[in-house]
Amino acid sequence: MAIGVNWKEIWKPIWKPVWVGAGTGPADDTTPLPFVFIDQTNVARGIEVTSNFITVNGIDAPSPISIVGGTYEINQSGIFTYVAGEVLNGDVVRVRHTSSLDYLGEVTTILTIGGVSGSFTSYTLQDVQEVRQIALQMSPHKYVNEASSCAVKVRFFGEDGSLVDPVNARYLIRDLTNNRIVKDWTAFDPQPTTNILITASENTVYNDRRRLKFEKRVVTVQCDYDTSTQKTNEIEYWIRNLYGIVSPSN
Repeated sequence: MAIGVNWKEIWKPIWKPVWVGAGTGPADDTTPLPFVFIDQTNVARGIEVTSNFITVNGIDAPSPISIVGGTYEINQSGIFTYVAGEVLNGDVVRVRHTSSLDYLGEVTTILTIGGVSGSFTSYTLQDVQEVRQIALQMSPHKYVNEASSCAVKVRFFGEDGSLVDPVNARYLIRDLTNNRIVKDWTAFDPQPTTNILITASENTVYNDRRRLKFEKRVVTVQCDYDTSTQKTNEIEYWIRNLYGIVSPSN
């Protein structure tokens, strides 16, 4: 008696689905392209210094961010923090720290994103004697003919009475007769002794009042004394109205 064999069952393909590549795809890239902060020089002592913005590029997943020696801000939020966090591709970041209290000092902040670091350093200005006095003198004298140039001789003195070189300086010209500003605050090269030239066009009488013989002006000079105050002095001079002097009876 023959034993029946179901050949279809014997040769029936035996298969099991295998998911090729499961868990073997490319890993998330959290390592950004290099970034650069621009160092700052001649910074005042003990002030907050903020870097340029850098843009996070080259990542396709959240990347860890941390900082040493300062704080950082993401996407101009206005919130600076030292706490580690995460950034995304395209985020913009800047850092901040307080400059050194010493002259010619330096402070460095290191920001690390996904294992890539960039440093930001500020360097304070050189040791200079603070200006304690500003001396002003009109040249050639305090009476100037209309439409003529003149100058203000400026000298900066330190605590010991010697001439010093200030960090910065600016001046303002006001017309006291007509209560107006002739020239708004203007920076100039602050040598220990220097001249501020007032041009002929700045010495034109403001209006054509025929009986006005003189117009009164004042020059104010100012420079920084420290990070919060300024030293100021001013000097007056007069402009003769040569073209408007006529008899009071006219």
